[in-house]
Amino acid sequence: MTPGAPLKPDADQIRQFLRELESASWMQPYLDWWPKYVYHSNHVENIANVLNHDELLSRNLAIQRGRLVRDCASPTIIGRLSDAEKDWVRLYFRPLAPTQFANEGIRPRSQYEYGAHMPVPVYLMFRSEAVLCLSGACFTRGRLKYTSPIGTDAEFLRSIPFKQVFHHGPLPQRERDPIVDARHAEVLVKDSLSLDHLLWIGCRSEPERATLMSLVTPAVLQRWRGRIVLERLGRQLFYKRGTFVETADLGAGRCRFTFYANIARDFRGPFHLRISWEGQDWGYYWERSDYYVKPQPEEFELDGPKQWYRVRVEFDGALAYQGTYVAPTEPEVF
Repeated sequence: MTPGAPLKPDADQIRQFLRELESASWMQPYLDWWPKYVYHSNHVENIANVLNHDELLSRNLAIQRGRLVRDCASPTIIGRLSDAEKDWVRLYFRPLAPTQFANEGIRPRSQYEYGAHMPVPVYLMFRSEAVLCLSGACFTRGRLKYTSPIGTDAEFLRSIPFKQVFHHGPLPQRERDPIVDARHAEVLVKDSLSLDHLLWIGCRSEPERATLMSLVTPAVLQRWRGRIVLERLGRQLFYKRGTFVETADLGAGRCRFTFYANIARDFRGPFHLRISWEGQDWGYYWERSDYYVKPQPEEFELDGPKQWYRVRVEFDGALAYQGTYVAPTEPEVF
């Protein structure tokens, strides 16, 4: 979708409906920000490619152009889609979608619920009224499948059961299936979506924010730095079921990492953990093939103080953190 793309003839009605959603009597007060955005999450390396190329692509185009660094989709679920359905750029009406619950975070291979996972999820949050009003935008009533009702206008949008889409919390047993299906409701745009209406880029932790910033070009970082933000109280984006790098303290002669350990025991390992350091004329790595996450920090002493190095943390070959240490320069004395 290119800048200046035409809008739907009923764009004003769509905008009005979104305002009604924000103030709906059934909307939980702490969720009233959800309708302001539509959401796309992906692994940090894939998101870096989106930012570097200034467009969000459909699955088919991302694969064709070599921009899908890590495939986070379930082979079984993707296998059920037609080739034409893979031509859609797909966004959810809400964060914390069921798919996110199933694949978010670093977890042992035995805990891949649908044959895949999203090691470092990052959210792209687009202004909903801008994307929904694009002439080519479509909406699904429930999860995308060949039987899904798909519409394009304000009338169809109003027919989506948003009380179920935005349901948050324990699922009533009798309503479980329709609520789960409704939570999968999507916004679809053919082939590509520009980043003109991207407002925020959400990360789980400061190290993951630093990782994303290390993967984009300097020009892209200058453009988006102020909009790469951390999840904050009252604005939950992540389930945090898997582990991640919670803190990373890089120093001239040592490094210390804390891995998120407030997770189920079965999610703590085993992992093949590899941490590697690379300087201008040196390199070093540390690895364990049977690593279990623990709440205590992992600390590493380097071979003498360093002026510059890049460090990379990988769990089972998946990037979890990438950062750079640069020694502070002493001010000149006059």
